[in-house]
Amino acid sequence: MDAVRSLAPYPDSVGPAWAWSTESQYFEGNYDPCATLSTALVTVQGATASSPITALMFHNGRYLGTATSKAYGFTTLDTDRTTDDTVVLDYKTPGECNACAPAALNSVRYHWQGNHVAMLDPAPPSF
Repeated sequence: MDAVRSLAPYPDSVGPAWAWSTESQYFEGNYDPCATLSTALVTVQGATASSPITALMFHNGRYLGTATSKAYGFTTLDTDRTTDDTVVLDYKTPGECNACAPAALNSVRYHWQGNHVAMLDPAPPSF
């Protein structure tokens, strides 16, 4: 996917930066080239449960950019609240372990406003 290839590698404070995975079997989301607004959630190569995830936003299949400037682990699409022109992402604050229930959940709505995407809720906190 060209949109993934356009992303800068995710910086790692300990070692080399991580490349984003271009393997479509690792993509999640509701990408639809006919939808007013859709997303593809992409993680890094060699990802684990807590690895960073970035949300690529699309309008009628045209790549717009990422939902946030920072990638977050534990990001999922809220399919029940997502519509043709609104994408809802849930950002989970990690619990005490990666397999535990999240400590908190922040839902953020992204809505197509005719010529751009508007974030309708506050961005998730940095962890």
